[in-house]
This record gives sequence, C-alpha cells and structure tokens, in this order.
Amino acid sequence: MIYSEKDISYSNAEYARADSRCWDFFISHSSKDYKEAEQIADLLAKESLDQTIYLDRRDNLVDGDKPGLENYLSKVIAKSKTLVLLASENSKGSWWVGWELGIAYSEKLLRAVFLINGYSGQDLPNFLQENSVPFNSFHLGVSHMLNKIRSLQPSPSYSPETLVFRFSLDAASEKEGN
Repeated sequence: MIYSEKDISYSNAEYARADSRCWDFFISHSSKDYKEAEQIADLLAKESLDQTIYLDRRDNLVDGDKPGLENYLSKVIAKSKTLVLLASENSKGSWWVGWELGIAYSEKLLRAVFLINGYSGQDLPNFLQENSVPFNSFHLGVSHMLNKIRSLQPSPSYSPETLVFRFSLDAASEKEGN
C-alpha cells in the first residue's frame, strides 16, 4: 500500500501524526534517480501488498525549502522498519541520502540496498557492507526482506543486516509484467 500524504504539514499536530504512523519501507534516493525510485516503489507494492511504502515524491507536502523538513523526515525514518537505498553514482554525492542513512543507522533499521544504473557498490560505507546478504533475484530478496520485517524484534544488541540487490531493474520489471 503506497500512501500519498496530503494531510501532513510541519505543525506540531502533524509532527505528532508523523510520529504515530509506521512505515515498512522508506525509500532513500538521489533526486536524479526519481524514475528508479518510482519503479522500486511500484515493484515493492506489487510484491508486498500489505506493506506501507514511503517515497518523498509521493508526499505532496515534502518541500526542500520548507522549514522543519529535516525534523519531519527524521520522524518518518524513525517510524520505518526498512531503509531502501537506491545506490548509484548520483546518490554518492547526495547530502540527503547520506543524512537519511545516518538516521537509519542510528535507528538500527533493516537496510536494503539496490545497486542501480551500473553502480558497483564497492565504495559503499562499511556499515552497509557488514552483515551484507547479496541477492541476484528481486523476488527472493524481497521475500527474505518481508520475512525479516515481520520477525523484527529490535533490542540494544540487535545488529541489522543489509540486503544488497545486484540485478537490473529492467529485468525485474519485465518479470513483473509476465
């Protein structure tokens, strides 16, 4: 289930609402990779019908110039179970992607890294390479990720794994269409 939040603003009441909503997936991406972010959101929605997916481009009130955006997004990330990172050459230089990764790391979120647009991922931060479980199949990886989300029992000793997807988004989309 993908939500387009039309009723969220950055007032205290809406911050409280952001605190009360939980997300299964928060998609972190460079704005230059928005088409791929939309594609991943759609693929995840088809694969995981009962899961909630947050994508900033589908949140009408996310505005980079609006005061309080960092506080709002940090609340959304903190209420998410999985950070889905679209790793690309574009995301390497994105301040927002690095910031979102930092929040996800401090919140001990499960991490799913999709290597897109030919990006090798060799220079990913160490914490994304530790406990890394590679997948060449979108469907197997998402199934594993959903099982992890359903069984998450965070604790002080919890060490989230990183699921790394190495495949073509075009191939995943073609399989979805068949």
